[in-house]
Amino acid sequence: MAAIAHLLRWLGPWAAQDAAPTRVLRRTVEVDTATGPFPAWWYTPTSGPRRGSWILAQGLHFLGPTDPRMDRFARVLAGAGFTVLMPHVRDYMQLLVTTRAIEDFEAAFGRLLTLPDRGPGRPAVWSVSFGSLLALRLAASERFADRVGGLMTFGGYGDWIETARFCLTGEVGAATVDRRDPLNQPAVFLNVLDRIEGAPEDPRRLSNAWRRYCRATWGLEVYKRTDARHKVAHTVASDVPVAERALFLAGCGVGEGSHEPAATAVARYPESWAHLDPRPHLHRVRCPVRIVHAADDDVIPPQQRLVIAAALPDTVDVEVHLTGLYGHSEPDASALSMRQARSALREVRTMIGLVRGFASLPAQD
Repeated sequence: MAAIAHLLRWLGPWAAQDAAPTRVLRRTVEVDTATGPFPAWWYTPTSGPRRGSWILAQGLHFLGPTDPRMDRFARVLAGAGFTVLMPHVRDYMQLLVTTRAIEDFEAAFGRLLTLPDRGPGRPAVWSVSFGSLLALRLAASERFADRVGGLMTFGGYGDWIETARFCLTGEVGAATVDRRDPLNQPAVFLNVLDRIEGAPEDPRRLSNAWRRYCRATWGLEVYKRTDARHKVAHTVASDVPVAERALFLAGCGVGEGSHEPAATAVARYPESWAHLDPRPHLHRVRCPVRIVHAADDDVIPPQQRLVIAAALPDTVDVEVHLTGLYGHSEPDASALSMRQARSALREVRTMIGLVRGFASLPAQD
């Protein structure tokens, strides 16, 4: 009950988003891989009993664990008595969804199992957004499936092609919705660039320009809601080779039909994206799974929660939640005001259920 009360206090809309539990120690540990080491942040409570462990899978974002929202969330879990590992997944911080990212996350989980001060039992896995691929593949890993105590995805996806189409066009099945976040288009271009007709042989300058554009615009409502983002795109384009500027601007969403080069690549070469699809592996998942999605998600359509659930074995304990209390990348309830939360009793009940999931998913052997 103490852990649940703590989580409700810190993850509800009544919590100050610029504050976090203080009785938490964060240090850096190294994760060794065949392609070199990378860091992970290790959070431990400084007092009280240890209740279990979590490993967190970041979304596709250049900040990775340094995103204040992710750091705060890890501190909240640690303040509840959990030990928490948050790896700096290298390719995800470059906005690339790769096989190496899957391998890095699995290596980080192996590192977690070696840490002598981790909480008892089998660790649980939590992911946000495109981090769901890392989390689902870990839970389905031949090496570690029986070592994962539980899994919670937040705003994740099951079908990458459908998700990429939504990011580019707003299409969900046969319908088109108007809530698509246009700032994500460069990330899709980055991930399909090697299949885009007319792409440069050396894509580094073009790719880095898209990353600069994302750094300048992501998280800012003025660029999401208005064409002010086009001015940013043209400013960054001045550093792009002339022969590549048209493709760069298309990747930024400038011009009618700008999505078409990437949309064509996604549709024409489905076999190229097999490594981005978690579903063929999910028959190996053994742990309880909690799938959560924001009803107004503008990055990954909420229908993807059902795609994930349908791919899991019938033998797995699965719960699916659709909520209006949290935004796409907000693991706390800051998306709603206190007044809204008080009036939305169903949403508050959902939040309590999710908090109970946080408290129970790390399995006690």
